Amino acid sequence: MPDIPWSELQAMHRPAAWGIIFFGLFTILSERVIPAPLGGRYKTNLGPKGPYHLSWMVMESPVVLLFLFYVLVGQNFGQTVPMVLTFIWMTHYVDRTFLYPFRTRHSTKGIYLMITVAAFFYNSVNAFVNGAWVGHFGTWDTSWLVDPRFIIGTMIFYAGWYINRKADQMLLNLRAPGETGYKIPRGWLYEQISCPNYFGEIVMWFGWAILTWSFAGLSFALFTLFNLGSHGLNHHKWYHEKFDDYPQDRKAVIPGVM
Repeated sequence: MPDIPWSELQAMHRPAAWGIIFFGLFTILSERVIPAPLGGRYKTNLGPKGPYHLSWMVMESPVVLLFLFYVLVGQNFGQTVPMVLTFIWMTHYVDRTFLYPFRTRHSTKGIYLMITVAAFFYNSVNAFVNGAWVGHFGTWDTSWLVDPRFIIGTMIFYAGWYINRKADQMLLNLRAPGETGYKIPRGWLYEQISCPNYFGEIVMWFGWAILTWSFAGLSFALFTLFNLGSHGLNHHKWYHEKFDDYPQDRKAVIPGVM
């Protein structure tokens, strides 16, 4: 078992969580200047690209591998609640990291190296903040599993997870194999907002913040709100620029709000 300097890491933990929040605020400002080049919608040139599948798995890998590392070497390893929390986290991230990129149709486009490096760094910090909290710094006994905060948070988490997965699949089904071009998504939550996939992810991580009842979880939830909220607003704007007949009553990310 490696000798982990937990006291030094604990001194870094809360500042790192604050860093996640401030980085989320920074993404709001940066999106005003350079919209994120998601799905090829914006033609911003950010330099060289790496192969799509490999780049995606590399940049997402810390939230699986590094998170697991902190759990495995932490004092909470083997305790019931931290193991349940790890399972909940991995429900999303194992799929998101290793399976999701093979369901998309962006494999010929690649991902900018700058985006891959930035995402890898952010995910490494986030894996530390949440993984070290679950694996070492957090304290729970088994009664937490019947606490209303855990039950409600878990329900919210999986509601968001379902929304995110279904919305992503509906986007994938918009085009037949070999078909190109963009279409207006129709049906379900797409009648209310442009980005229910983003909405689902925001809901999911606020559920995580509640079920862990931690500043670590809250920092990630706020980052997700700031980051995906700003992406969603730009995507919503792009829809209106791209399609003259785009529904005027749809919101961007949060039904009836934004």
